[in-house]
Amino acid sequence: MKKRILRLPICLALAICLLLSCAQAAVAPPIQVQYTGISTFSASLNIDGGVADCASRITMTNTSNTGILAIHLQQSSDNKNWTTLKSWSVRDSQTPVIALEKEYSVAPGYYYRLYCTARVYDPNGTQLGFNTQYSPVRRYP
Repeated sequence: MKKRILRLPICLALAICLLLSCAQAAVAPPIQVQYTGISTFSASLNIDGGVADCASRITMTNTSNTGILAIHLQQSSDNKNWTTLKSWSVRDSQTPVIALEKEYSVAPGYYYRLYCTARVYDPNGTQLGFNTQYSPVRRYP
């Protein structure tokens, strides 16, 4: 009888420890975005008065590399299927930061976002990485 009484609390304690360890394992660590050839990559979209302010910026990890930064302004009526309205790009080298900012008139009643790409090449022209970044979706108005 004494052994049964001792077994029950021990079994309950073990079950609680097992459940707690499983719950902790189920919580995934935050995902960290890994970029190739760049250390930071941002995309920003603001819409005011029917004009979309589109901006993106990268910081390359090596100033001897060349970077190509492209911004694609996209539109959607349902926030699911996207069409590119306008694209811009800039190519630069020998500088750690490449930035691109453009304005574009947009129509009311749609969702908008930026799809930005950054390609990085070494001094020999070999592509080191292709990176992508999306801005938050904005609805206008």
